[in-house]
Amino acid sequence: MTTRKAGIDSLPRRISLLRRFSFRRSDHDISQLTPITDSVVSESEAPAWAPMRVKPRRSTTHRHSDPDVSERAAKISFRRSDPDLSDNSVSFDQHPTRRHSTGAAETSSRVILDTTVIRAAEERKNAFLGSLPQSLISAHNSRDCVAPLKREEIVLGPKLGEGEFSNVFEIESFELHPDIAQDGSLSDKELKQRLHMKNSEKYRSTGKSRYALKHIKEIYHQENSTEMYAQAAGDLAFEAELLGSLVHPNIIKLRGTSYGGANGFSQGPRLVLLPLYP
Repeated sequence: MTTRKAGIDSLPRRISLLRRFSFRRSDHDISQLTPITDSVVSESEAPAWAPMRVKPRRSTTHRHSDPDVSERAAKISFRRSDPDLSDNSVSFDQHPTRRHSTGAAETSSRVILDTTVIRAAEERKNAFLGSLPQSLISAHNSRDCVAPLKREEIVLGPKLGEGEFSNVFEIESFELHPDIAQDGSLSDKELKQRLHMKNSEKYRSTGKSRYALKHIKEIYHQENSTEMYAQAAGDLAFEAELLGSLVHPNIIKLRGTSYGGANGFSQGPRLVLLPLYP
């Protein structure tokens, strides 16, 4: 009896100790639970547990109520309408790599992209040409005239290779549109170069194709408002300008380019035509 009595007397104290603990569950709907009271209950109340309440979560709405913190946060926020921005800055809506949903904004974005690509290609071309010996650089004459060709005028053969941004295909033949010669958009030299390429599309000795076509991969053309397309178009424009300015028996020569020229960067994959050795 003595032992049993001692156990009964110590039961309220045990319950009190247990109720001093907090319980946590992994369920995201229940946060930390705490008892309402820590008082010792009587022996008659010992079998029952006191009701539990949910501890309120700490509010985060006034986390930055400190005026100094709010002021610092305001200084680093993106202010699109700040009049103190320099003239060289570009707003978020005008950035060339931003995809737009309206046609007018899309056109404006691509115009900015064209200008950026052409300027970057021109700067790289001039820097590289300045480091070359003058014997490699030739003046543009009738022999170096580049033929403008539309994509639908070129019949492609097998794929020859690919790079990071472009694919290279063999040109099987040319199917020139007669209306291009009549609209007056090309010079006499360009028209003659087009006919010359048509007449020399195959090597007479071997019958193999003479020219190859290099153009930007379709995946970059489909996303022509991205930085990757700008990089791809800039590299191809630089390569075209460089190959069109060099004359050397061991350097392939640029013979043709896309009909749209620099203005066609936003209209389709740019292409260059290069000679293939027999």
